[in-house]
Amino acid sequence: MLAAVITGDIINSTAQAGFVEKLRRVLTDVGVLFGLKKENWEIYRGDSFQVVTGEPEHALMVAMLIRAGLRSGTYYADLRDRFDAKTAIGIGTISRLRDKPGESAGEAFLYSGRKLDELQEKKYHMAIRTGFPLLDPLADSVLRFTDDIISNWSEVSADTACYHWFGNYNQEQLAEKLGISQPAVNKRLHAARIPLLEHADRNFKLTLQTITHDRTSHTN
Repeated sequence: MLAAVITGDIINSTAQAGFVEKLRRVLTDVGVLFGLKKENWEIYRGDSFQVVTGEPEHALMVAMLIRAGLRSGTYYADLRDRFDAKTAIGIGTISRLRDKPGESAGEAFLYSGRKLDELQEKKYHMAIRTGFPLLDPLADSVLRFTDDIISNWSEVSADTACYHWFGNYNQEQLAEKLGISQPAVNKRLHAARIPLLEHADRNFKLTLQTITHDRTSHTN
């Protein structure tokens, strides 16, 4: 079974409080959006988390949504403190899937865990390893690009991303929700680089789907 595992750690968790409830809320919303079961994600060790999806093409968007939710302010009105996380994506086979991701095993878990370990010594916050060596350099570049944008988001940018992605609001609906004009919404979307991030996500999906399809065709 080919799958994606997204493993993460809250940044500077020892110096902050209140992140567990917000992380739980964000992971719940991600699960609803992608049709994940409760056993597909968990929070462990207090400040770490893991998400498993059997649709690896969604891995990049899952990682982006987790960081958007954590960095948001007003989107979660009762949880306005802002946090961030280092996130590592592993794409590969899963040999054992238990009720909790942390008790499961396979390439995807191994890749994700090792990349997260490597991130602890880095200044950037996103990394990836797949079971496709030719894809890894390109995928890594996409994640470094994505990380650079998200790491520089203001609260407004993170909130805009959450409303747009979690709420699936178009510009007209978002303008009504936020009480601003549609041109102002367009400006916020571009300030958050949402069109570029969605372009990167579409190409990530297309490339991964093409590679996995080719491998399946050759196997058969």
